[in-house]
Amino acid sequence: MPLIDLKTEITALTEELFSTEYNVRTTLVEVDEYHVIPLVSPYVVRLTEVPDDVKRVQVVGYTESSSMPVVGTEFMVDYSRGYVYFYSSVAGKVVRTLYFGKGSLVDATDINLITEYLKRAVDVTDRLKALPQITPDRSIRIKKGEVLVSGYALAIYLGNNKVDMGPGKAYQLDAMNADYYNKVAFSLSFPQVGIPPIVVELKKHEGTAAVTSNEVELPSIPVGNIPICLIAVQDDGSGGAGTIREIKDADIRDIRPFLTTALTDHGSLIGLNLDHHPHYLKKAGDTISGDILVVDGKKIDGRDISADGEALDGIDTPAKLLSKIKQVGGSGSGLDADLLDNRDGAYYEKLAGGRRLLSIYMEGEVFDEETFFYGLKFDEDTVIDRISLWARVQPTGADMNIDVLKDGAEQNRIAVLKAGTSYETTKITPIMFLTDELFGLKTKSVGSIEKGGKVTVILHYTAMKTDFLILKSDIRAKA
Repeated sequence: MPLIDLKTEITALTEELFSTEYNVRTTLVEVDEYHVIPLVSPYVVRLTEVPDDVKRVQVVGYTESSSMPVVGTEFMVDYSRGYVYFYSSVAGKVVRTLYFGKGSLVDATDINLITEYLKRAVDVTDRLKALPQITPDRSIRIKKGEVLVSGYALAIYLGNNKVDMGPGKAYQLDAMNADYYNKVAFSLSFPQVGIPPIVVELKKHEGTAAVTSNEVELPSIPVGNIPICLIAVQDDGSGGAGTIREIKDADIRDIRPFLTTALTDHGSLIGLNLDHHPHYLKKAGDTISGDILVVDGKKIDGRDISADGEALDGIDTPAKLLSKIKQVGGSGSGLDADLLDNRDGAYYEKLAGGRRLLSIYMEGEVFDEETFFYGLKFDEDTVIDRISLWARVQPTGADMNIDVLKDGAEQNRIAVLKAGTSYETTKITPIMFLTDELFGLKTKSVGSIEKGGKVTVILHYTAMKTDFLILKSDIRAKA
């Protein structure tokens, strides 16, 4: 089908870009799509891509015919253009097509449609566009255009060739401090909507001036007005009304709603919750993947990043943290270190004379009546008053019992680990004294079903002087 000859620059460009039969793929792509058969003749659907004529087109529930179909169960394919023809009796039905696509087809109708959209885009883009004056000064020009008012009435704005914001002019700006910045918005207002003729007025809206452009509080545009542009201005140093520097193209920001969803402060961005705008952070939380630089003196959530950062640098290693803690330690520091294993001092028994612990580990298998440790002599007089047993292999069937040896003799101070238990402490009664004797441990029983194994024996003992006296009603005094 020949291309239609359209005599416009846009059409010529479009024709040049889309003059091939279709955009050919380097490899075939499997396509699965649904189509509705038209209710009127011709009963033909157009595939999204040109189908491969070797692998053929499949229509679920229908049979391909080499000629125009004569019954409702047949279809015919034009493989040069991707058209699928059906019989009139199946009009309005939805069909599923399966094929291998070679690329998208471009018809003359496509050229017309593309041209129409491009022309419309140029027209919309050109309406009400704000431009700086050709001769640099304190004014802009807003071109004429058509706008739809309240969704039904078409209004024509004739344009304004001289939107002058200088001293004494119609759109004079309020006085600012010398060299201060401000931002000015212009909008179209319709005070007589619904009463022909519709009067269109250009309105000025000033923000709140500030030392820097970023600190300016943006102007507010009344509800119902159509935003046109936002202009950044700066006082020329004199501080009077309308005394601003020249306006350049870079100072003008287009905020027309039919070109962008953004208003004066990005307040109407759409799709933020769907992450359509990954360059914005969500107020409720998000992930920052790069470095953040903060100007000295500026705060985040009340924190001075520069000052607090230096403080954090001082405790970035365990050694530095320990050094900081030592500086507040000692009497009267208020540092609470009373808890051990989350328990306070009342949980532990305090003993005089140097309370100590000794850990002895049984590695291999043990048996009843076996001496598994012997030959230890303490350097000073010692009192043993508790023995704790901890087994990684629990005894079952019977308790594990371990007796204490003094110079090889059993003392009948039995430490017990109950069957099915991993840990238990036995209070030795009466307590056992050691001077120069050799100390040892002997198993009396290890469990009848499962032998307790890999047992750690912990001796609770106190080092004594010869004149040390233990005041217990059930313990003899040592001379």
